[in-house]
Formats: sequence, C-alpha cells, structure tokens
Amino acid sequence: MLMASGENFGVRRTLPHVSGFVIGFVVMAVVIGVRLAEMLQAFPVLFTLLKAASVGYLLLLAWKIATASAPGEADISGRPMTFLAAAFQ
Repeated sequence: MLMASGENFGVRRTLPHVSGFVIGFVVMAVVIGVRLAEMLQAFPVLFTLLKAASVGYLLLLAWKIATASAPGEADISGRPMTFLAAAFQ
C-alpha cells in the first residue's frame, strides 16, 4: 500500500501515510503490551464487544475490496492517505 502510494503520489506526499502507519503500529503494540488480555479476561463483556467490533471491521474491509475498482482503473488524481487515516487503518 505504501509502495503504491509512493508510486502514485511521490515520496513527499506519501510521508504522512508512512508516519501514520508507523505511529498506529506503535500505539497498537503499546496497548497490547499493557496487558489488554488480562483486562479482557477480567471483563468478559469487553471481549464480546471486541469480537463484534472485529467482525464489523472485517465486513467493512470485505465491502471495500468487493466494491473497489480494477487495478488499472483507479483514479490517481486524488490525494494520498492522511496521517490519521493511515494510523487508524
């Protein structure tokens, strides 16, 4: 994804995308590292909510893939992904 963005928009315009990806990954690793599993075991309702949110997110991703244009048909006149969009992707 980052390579395609760099190819389509250039390195400079892709830097927020790269930064968002890196920061998002670090935040995710820290959250997991602070014993998220223990908290979910202590509160089983949170685990159920997390599973439901995960299924919803996977369905959203499946919908985006199913409705995406073919590789040669993409509109590259748009803008690259922003920092926040990449961090939450």
